[in-house]
Amino acid sequence: MARIFTKMFTILSFYSLTLLAGTLGASRRACSRLPGDFTVPKRPGDNGYRIRISGHPSFYVPGQEYLVTLSSTPPVSFREFTFACLLVEDDATSAGHFEIVDDRLAQFSPDTINCPELLIHTSKASKTSVTFRWIAPPAGTGCVNFKAAAVQKKQIWYKDERGLTLWLCEEDVAASVPPQTNTVDEDANIECCACHTAKYTVTMRGLWSQETHPKDFPGGHGDHWSDLIGASHTKDYTIWKYGGYASLGVQRVAEWGSPTTLEREILAQTRNIKTVIRSRGLWPARGNMSAVLSVNRTHNLVSTLSMIGPSPDWCVGVSRVNLCTADCDWLQRLEIDLLPWDAGTDSGITFRSDNAPTVPIEPIHPITSSFPSNPLGAFYDPMGRPIPPMAILVFERTDNTLYDDLGEVVCEVDVGGPDATHTGGGGMPPKEGMMPPKEGMMPPKAGTMMPPKEGMMPPKAGTMMPPKEGMMPPKEGMIPSPDGEIMPPKPGMMNKGGELSNVTTPMMKKPVPEGDITMPPKVMPNEGEDIPVTMPPKHAKTGGRQPIDCMMSPWSDWTECSRSCGKGTMRRQRMVKQKARHGGQACGKQKEKKNCSTGPCPRDCMMSDWGEWTPCSVTCGNDGTQIRMRKIKKKARGSGQPCGPRREERVCGTPIEC
Repeated sequence: MARIFTKMFTILSFYSLTLLAGTLGASRRACSRLPGDFTVPKRPGDNGYRIRISGHPSFYVPGQEYLVTLSSTPPVSFREFTFACLLVEDDATSAGHFEIVDDRLAQFSPDTINCPELLIHTSKASKTSVTFRWIAPPAGTGCVNFKAAAVQKKQIWYKDERGLTLWLCEEDVAASVPPQTNTVDEDANIECCACHTAKYTVTMRGLWSQETHPKDFPGGHGDHWSDLIGASHTKDYTIWKYGGYASLGVQRVAEWGSPTTLEREILAQTRNIKTVIRSRGLWPARGNMSAVLSVNRTHNLVSTLSMIGPSPDWCVGVSRVNLCTADCDWLQRLEIDLLPWDAGTDSGITFRSDNAPTVPIEPIHPITSSFPSNPLGAFYDPMGRPIPPMAILVFERTDNTLYDDLGEVVCEVDVGGPDATHTGGGGMPPKEGMMPPKEGMMPPKAGTMMPPKEGMMPPKAGTMMPPKEGMMPPKEGMIPSPDGEIMPPKPGMMNKGGELSNVTTPMMKKPVPEGDITMPPKVMPNEGEDIPVTMPPKHAKTGGRQPIDCMMSPWSDWTECSRSCGKGTMRRQRMVKQKARHGGQACGKQKEKKNCSTGPCPRDCMMSDWGEWTPCSVTCGNDGTQIRMRKIKKKARGSGQPCGPRREERVCGTPIEC
């Protein structure tokens, strides 16, 4: 008996261990985190879905509670979702603990073995956001990654890309990683008070190599930079900026390295452009690209970009860099480290990713070692260390003007500020050619009077101030400074009638050296003639500013038909990149819809109830039959259940023998 008991105990122990091993094995299986059963692959990008943590912390404190939200960008919504927080070093292991805020929207996955901390939808009702409470894991856990999947409808779903991931490190880990600074100061002061034009050489020095950026480096001499393209421009024009949307020209540079369309866009901005920058690209990506440019008081900003090649849509460059200084002069030299940014038009994560258009396109954003947070990404670093610069952009001033020889120039305007000529004061922009005096054209020695040259007549009465004692007759469009130097009038110094306004003139801080002065002959208009003044054309109702047409993104693809059968609607949308300004062409429709039909809906056959059986066909014996009938009320349609028989028979008989 004891032997039998021992044998049974051994068998039971074996089965118990087998079940336990099966349970442990099941717990080691990865959680798929799929929000449903799909017959099509996920869509690229994030469709505007975002993971956000309340307060936007840059790190988490172990054991602290945080509110985490999965949200959509209106008018987009989602019906189903999954949400998890996983270890960066092991994406099969959950990190921290979730608590449900609203059980009408979220619940824990019933698969508690494989997905113990996976949150899923409670119902398939349309929703725009869902919030959870997350308790951070204990100290020593390291970095974690929030990941989500969202179903817009039916077979349209997104998972683990861009805004559907969020990387967060523990406080001690994050503190050891220096933050990566933005090389483009979008909020810098863009005003300028410098009086004269400056010339620069801009040079882009490529640093990108297998030694500096070894991960995913495109070998085989495939690494290259596209042409350097850009411009010096006014504050009213932007080629690209973080948070803005890529124009078609920027998109073609970012995706294909082709600058032609962007150059055409820049040239169309005639009033806003001083110099177009373009320099031949580098293949392979070592060496320098250089170009020359000019800037002035109104065209004091510089923007450039060059594609990182090969790449999905990645570039380096600067946006709206101000070369003017606060003391009304120009920078002598400026160096800027260039870091990668994403144009928001392609969803690839490696240098040689296949084309994967982002629909709808996303804002331009910087690439960091933690975003995108896919470990396969070309710049991803689990420790979040800053990306080394891929290139350096150097601005070097090259001009030597008379101002540098004679001392600092002070530009002052008593009313209206530097933009007085563009407002209702009646001023005009400086005419072409109103530049500082050339070499050899020095002001006269104080206390001397030069006789007028042959052909030089006094200007029309009322149009110029009488010359001071000891000053030579002024040149056309020029006025004397208090120290005797002939200087160009500042914008706003001439009114519509050609008279001088009450404006402080440029002054020399350093005394003018004595010596003989030679002035070239200048033909003046005859007495009584008006000096011709050419005003740039103004656009009606724009205050003299150039109209800016609305710029819109391309139309998205049409959505699937709203009904799987019968008549429905399809929709598409586009986004406004730049609103119309100063009377420019207005924006078109942002949304469109059209009717669609995917074929008739299936319908089962509908039949009436069976009628009564007819009397037996015989009055004796057992060889008779009975019949009953029914009608078809609605025929089957499509793949619906077909109709059954309309007539039934059965054998019948009577107890009477024939």
